Amino acid sequence: MSEIDVLNTNPPAIILESINPTKLPLKENELLDFINKSYKPSESSINELINSILNFLSTKSSKFKYIINSTTILINEISNNKINNSFGSLWDEKNDGFLNLKFKSNLNEWTILSIIFISI
Repeated sequence: MSEIDVLNTNPPAIILESINPTKLPLKENELLDFINKSYKPSESSINELINSILNFLSTKSSKFKYIINSTTILINEISNNKINNSFGSLWDEKNDGFLNLKFKSNLNEWTILSIIFISI
């Protein structure tokens, strides 16, 4: 299997953790489907994906501000690759929320996207 074949058969994005996901103006699966269909590692960058997600979310509701952070993990076969990501907030616990998504972004890379949505 060539590197391009591997890149085009990435596992789908999955949600690692969430806070108030029901407050997001779309269903989690709708967001995952959008990411899985629109991101092609061999054709687009993570920054392009982030902008696409922000544009997609803005069409769903103007009642939120959105913040997306990306962490890319380079996988090294020799070492034990672990990462710990913590998140703290002071917000409206009833209306604001957070999603952490993980997907394979390249042959030896995984990306974690943190999507924060704040009600306005």
